[in-house]
Amino acid sequence: MKRISTLAALSLVLFACTNNNKTAEIAEDVCGCFEPVTEDMSSRTKKILVKAFNDDSPQEVIATELNKIKDEDERAKVTEEMQAVSNMGSNAKVEKCVKNLKKKYKVKDKDKKMAKEIANEMQDVDDCDVAAAMMKMASRMEEERGGDDEEATDDETTDNE
Repeated sequence: MKRISTLAALSLVLFACTNNNKTAEIAEDVCGCFEPVTEDMSSRTKKILVKAFNDDSPQEVIATELNKIKDEDERAKVTEEMQAVSNMGSNAKVEKCVKNLKKKYKVKDKDKKMAKEIANEMQDVDDCDVAAAMMKMASRMEEERGGDDEEATDDETTDNE
């Protein structure tokens, strides 16, 4: 999924930043990377995405919420807006923003603690609720995979079998 690869790239920026004094600035910048996708998004779509990204089963939440929309035109609009999020990795503006953030913050090593701090800081940025929820999900996924330092779980070590 391109959305996951873009999330991974943005997460890399978050994980790589080591200056705790810059978390608010980084949060603002990361939120800015999401603007091309979220700025014209309906409030209904944003609410569904935030609910989904904060859940352990985001696809199920999205399916359930879409089924609640009885008006076919509205459901189609919400689906289209969600597709834009899924295709975020193909968005030239998003890609350029991510590239600039990597350069600006000199991405090197992962820092999971910093990523969580920035994702939390993003919640305080105006109109960044979707991006904040996506980054929290990315951070959660990184933790579940074991990241770069923590011990791996049995599930993670059986991939080579």
